Amino acid sequence: MADFTQSAEELLTKLDTYREQLAQVEEALEQQSDEPSLVKLKNDLTEVIVLTEDLVKYQAAAPAPAEEPAVVETSSTAGSRPQQKSVHTALV
Repeated sequence: MADFTQSAEELLTKLDTYREQLAQVEEALEQQSDEPSLVKLKNDLTEVIVLTEDLVKYQAAAPAPAEEPAVVETSSTAGSRPQQKSVHTALV
């Protein structure tokens, strides 16, 4: 399965790019204020910026992801095959 998570640093880099693109679109709109594709692009970029800012804030407020559960091997009798038990820790 693909991992779609991005670090805060990656998101901030993308945010800078989106803001630069928005500035370029706004400059173009000064020349062609009635161009529907530019107006739509401005609205779309503004929405992407807001959503990305929200994601950065969410990641900053969220606790670090939990580690994988540890596996403990136990042997019920000598000479038998060891059994594996998962040890889970609860997040409080």
